[in-house]
Amino acid sequence: MKATRVALPAVLLAASLLTLPPFPAFSQQPYGQGAEAPAEMQLRSFAKAYVEVEKIREAYEPQLSATPDPQKAREIEQEAISKIGEVIVKEG
Repeated sequence: MKATRVALPAVLLAASLLTLPPFPAFSQQPYGQGAEAPAEMQLRSFAKAYVEVEKIREAYEPQLSATPDPQKAREIEQEAISKIGEVIVKEG
């Protein structure tokens, strides 16, 4: 069960990335000065979301490991999943 708790945020993040629109690997039109390519913007968004998900995981994992009560563990897990969902929505 511990492996499920640790892997769950990564699975949620990966699943959210499947909803991103595809982007071309090579663009025919150059971007203006200072403008980022869509791939670069998506990469930055992913990196920000990943960092935030890891912070949430690091905050909640000790609580989950220390909780002997399965009901309390589910509540903690649901709270963490909710926060991860908010991060994914925020970062796109």
